[in-house]
Amino acid sequence: MQAYNIMSIITICIVILAIVGAIVQSLHDPEELCRRRGRHRRRGRRPFAFETEQRRAGRRGEMAAAMLVSEILRPEDHLLRNVQLVVDEHPVECDLVVVNPNGVFIIEVKNLQGTLVGEEEDEEWVQQNLAAGGRFYVKTFRNPIKQMKRQVHWVATYLRKHAVNIWVEGYVFFVQMNSPIHSTDILETQQDIDNAIHSPLRTGSGVPVGTILKLLGMGESILNQEQQLSAR
Repeated sequence: MQAYNIMSIITICIVILAIVGAIVQSLHDPEELCRRRGRHRRRGRRPFAFETEQRRAGRRGEMAAAMLVSEILRPEDHLLRNVQLVVDEHPVECDLVVVNPNGVFIIEVKNLQGTLVGEEEDEEWVQQNLAAGGRFYVKTFRNPIKQMKRQVHWVATYLRKHAVNIWVEGYVFFVQMNSPIHSTDILETQQDIDNAIHSPLRTGSGVPVGTILKLLGMGESILNQEQQLSAR
């Protein structure tokens, strides 16, 4: 009788292990993942995406920078995230854009850990950092100042094509405050951002801000606190 009970317990354990194994295998099966994504899409949910650590860090940096900017917005300011345009067949993507009567201000956000090495005229900069496991690594990335200046060029070109001749300025914001150089193109603090987008030296074109927002596609619009209260 005791042997029978032991065999029954062993049988039950084997069945449970088989069921768990099947579930785990289905979770890692690419076809099952695709089916799951399809079901989410049919139900109107946003499908889950697989992100690299670099993209994840970039997204977190953009969110942190957007929060900093939103805290200093004035009633006439409009903050856009993830503005995407195609100008003369060139894809253009801007992390943050502030539009106000003074002009259009593009902010390229960088959230890079470790030590950065580079000069303003270099095509590429270098990131040196220790990984979580203690492994030292070195990576190269595009000079963010030159990247930002290309964005400024294409956004200004795009607006001029639509008869909007307004001041377009650009900056690079380092979330980790680890820029390798000091430059008027570099922002590292909230006060830097405030000074940049509210400089009295800028003069607008007289074009309604709403027109510019429509041309830029609104991006992922972020209202300042006063606009949020008025919208309730």
